[in-house]
Amino acid sequence: MNYTQHASVRSQQRNVPPMIVDWLQQFGKEVHVHKCGVIYFFDKSSIRNIEKSQGRTIIKKLMSYLNAYIVVSSDSHSLITAGHNYKRKRLDA
Repeated sequence: MNYTQHASVRSQQRNVPPMIVDWLQQFGKEVHVHKCGVIYFFDKSSIRNIEKSQGRTIIKKLMSYLNAYIVVSSDSHSLITAGHNYKRKRLDA
């Protein structure tokens, strides 16, 4: 995945490792935001899928990273930003 300069700085500052970015794309729930991009984050089912794929021990060790999210551009498929969500998401609105 291509990182924008902003994304590479933010992922370093916010401590979102490349492995977590890959897992977010592979296993994460995606929510399309207007026409600008897609947000990926981990929900219960995606964490279960990681656990099936990688093992329970990995999940326990990397639990602090499982509140991460990424925003990917819908047209160029570049990573726009990355961070951690400390509040629950409400997707019903």
